[in-house]
Amino acid sequence: QRLEARERRVVGVGTRLGQRIKSSTGRMARLIGQVLDASRLQTGLGLQMRQERIELTSLLEDLLDEAETAYPGVRLVRELPRSLVVHGDPDRMAQLFTNLVSNARHHGTPGEPVIVQLFERGDGVVFEVCNNAPPIDAALVPHLFTAFKRHPEGGVRNKGGLGLGLSIAQAIAAGHGGSIEYTYAEPYVVFSARFPLAKR
Repeated sequence: QRLEARERRVVGVGTRLGQRIKSSTGRMARLIGQVLDASRLQTGLGLQMRQERIELTSLLEDLLDEAETAYPGVRLVRELPRSLVVHGDPDRMAQLFTNLVSNARHHGTPGEPVIVQLFERGDGVVFEVCNNAPPIDAALVPHLFTAFKRHPEGGVRNKGGLGLGLSIAQAIAAGHGGSIEYTYAEPYVVFSARFPLAKR
């Protein structure tokens, strides 16, 4: 029994180590991809995108499941429709979702949930991410979607970061005929992405 218990502990440690390695590798790959995308945007090449029918709810559910597995301490509250379809690039749309959720997770108050919403509004689709946090410094707001931005003295948001996630998310939204905006609805920082609905 002791041997079995020890083997189970070893297997458990190995599994956790494997998950951490996989997570670290994934983060590094995403960072490299973000830098390459930012370089394309800086040089005016734009982001490569394809057009196909996307079931956004399924795509978002899968991404949120992955995020909860990678970050067990994070609470993601989902408010999603059964089905919501647009036309666009599924990989780029997944990148936009991931960037906004990651931004909320990183900057939200520890222990407080991140609220993820997807819904129709008029003739469009809204993807909204809310995290509990103080409002973003007014001096930073005009530069939120600028890559490689410099921060005002004393600014701590994304300290040490390159500011790529929001910049690339905005470019992806624009490539789909949409946009992203920041608002503050106490006590939540809110980022909302809007896109046209798929033609029925």
